[in-house]
Amino acid sequence: MHDNSETKLQRERASANLRELLKENPTLQTQIGTSKEALIALGKQLWPLTYKGTDSDSQAFTRFCVALEMGKGLLFHPTFADAMQYLPMEQLASIWSAGWADQAFPVLAMGHKYAASLMATSIPSEYAAEIIPPFKAFMIEIPNGLIDVRDDQGVSWNVRYALVQFLENIPGVFVWNYVLITEGSITLWRHGVPTNLLTEAKPEHVTSWEDYSFSLKIDSHDDRVNVVIGRLILGACLALSSKDSSKPIGKSHSCPSGSLRTSPEPLVRVFQLGRPIVVDCRQTIKDYLSGEKHSAPSVQKLVRGHWQRQPYGAQSSLRKWIQKEPYWRGPEGAPILQRAMRLKGV
Repeated sequence: MHDNSETKLQRERASANLRELLKENPTLQTQIGTSKEALIALGKQLWPLTYKGTDSDSQAFTRFCVALEMGKGLLFHPTFADAMQYLPMEQLASIWSAGWADQAFPVLAMGHKYAASLMATSIPSEYAAEIIPPFKAFMIEIPNGLIDVRDDQGVSWNVRYALVQFLENIPGVFVWNYVLITEGSITLWRHGVPTNLLTEAKPEHVTSWEDYSFSLKIDSHDDRVNVVIGRLILGACLALSSKDSSKPIGKSHSCPSGSLRTSPEPLVRVFQLGRPIVVDCRQTIKDYLSGEKHSAPSVQKLVRGHWQRQPYGAQSSLRKWIQKEPYWRGPEGAPILQRAMRLKGV
């Protein structure tokens, strides 16, 4: 899909106006939703205008568009309203924040080793369609330094959050949207991806906005980031279904119903994911994202993990998800293939 001339002009004008506004008033950046606090505030503002009283994603989006038109200069700064209407990151992050508020602000947190293990674990395509997330919108906190996105100058920016939404695109058809928020101004997003294509580098028949007028070109590094993010999203959803790998933490889970609030602001609901990990896949993920390939047959190689359905119960009639952790393959005494390292000063 491509912009027509009128839409292209609208998007470029919205982008230019937003850049100029933020240049003149840097403090306004907090209002457009690039920090957790800003996203909570935006969700609180948008929820009554979108998801309140409805579970329909299409109805919520229609309300969202109406609110932007009617609220320019009143509810929203006109430049922000145009950005949320015409620019993908702002639009996806805004409608996600409304859905996040509707789901009571769930946040998934995990350590570096566990996140890398999920990223190195594949999910058979025949099972992917069965995965239904426990929340229609949630945030994943990405462990520091694990994933980066590069701008058009080749500068790497650390990814802080993944804003994930599972919504009904057309009646009976559900798709995924996500936005990766970095420590800089660069973002990476995907839009309208079916579950069975979420871990593909370049899925066909997906509306990703890659060909629109304002987007930077998606390169091979972005493709690899999308693969591991897709695995992380689906793996996190599966991990949430097991008490062995997830637990709620924080005040928001322990406050009894009807108790008096101790804070005027909503509390995010944090779910800690993790379990003991035997194989540390962090370096493998870094090597994959950097584009390095390990193909020598005489060394031990790390085999990616995968999710599978395990029979259990009476006459093995039931099924549950289990993660087959990544493992080493090759002669036990052979050297482990590692990336060469140059020591400082040598």
